Amino acid sequence: MNNDFIGVRGESKPRLLEVDERKRVIQMHNELLRYLTPVLGEATAENMLKHYCARLNIPVDDIKETDLPELAVSMKPMLAVWLGSAGASRVAEEIARLGKGGVS
Repeated sequence: MNNDFIGVRGESKPRLLEVDERKRVIQMHNELLRYLTPVLGEATAENMLKHYCARLNIPVDDIKETDLPELAVSMKPMLAVWLGSAGASRVAEEIARLGKGGVS
């Protein structure tokens, strides 16, 4: 088997990801953690991301840009516990835009 490819979740006949696409997926995971860590702390950010990815059947190491809006909506109620309603809305909106380069 060629190590330059990896299977994609949710497909009956998995297509293969090229190395560049796999790097983008890993970068998305890391970008989410870089964004959430200052807001929630490292452990909480990691645990929250794992929890909501599992809840949405998204492997935590396979987050794609297209998953971000749904992930943001799902996380918003829990974000409100720590950040209040306005803070949760702001963070959820920014998470939804992360993959589009909307937040730095």
